[in-house]
Amino acid sequence: MTRLVLDASWRPKPAVARSAPTGGANRPQTTFEAELVALLPVLHRCAYKLTRDREQAMDLVQDTCGKALRFRHQFRAGSDMRAWACIIMRHRFFDMVKARKDALAGGRCVPIEELSEQFYDRARAEQICFTKEALQLAVTDLSQEQASAFWPTLVGATREECAAFSRMSRGSAGTRLHRARSFMRRACAV
Repeated sequence: MTRLVLDASWRPKPAVARSAPTGGANRPQTTFEAELVALLPVLHRCAYKLTRDREQAMDLVQDTCGKALRFRHQFRAGSDMRAWACIIMRHRFFDMVKARKDALAGGRCVPIEELSEQFYDRARAEQICFTKEALQLAVTDLSQEQASAFWPTLVGATREECAAFSRMSRGSAGTRLHRARSFMRRACAV
């Protein structure tokens, strides 16, 4: 597939075609292709907003320009070409998203995680093991008050239950829990 290359320093010079005299004056008219080329920066920005990926945005601009050239007979002279091209782009983007969803649902595409399931599981297990080791090292440095608030929350206790269990006020339990979590975040930061 041929791609349109957009160079920021290059500015298009509109091709000028002379029309038959209307009202005694010859006025230059730009051609459809020149107007489309002038819209390339706008189309690229719109495509990037839709896709959030540079390569996909370039593909989308290419598809949009191809479709605009193919259906140029449907463009009404005097209307806004930018709006017309952006509508084509938006519809093409929705078609691409729908095709991708259909391909995933039909089983024709397999996400990368499923292709490398053994590698993914092994890497995930190593990450969990590393996290457990970091937690064990960090927990030994927690103060007694912080640990009394931190441990019950790990098994699902609320702040109120921690306060009742440790026989302290709810505010004290919240403060100790906050300090314990902050300490754990700093200690486990990699």
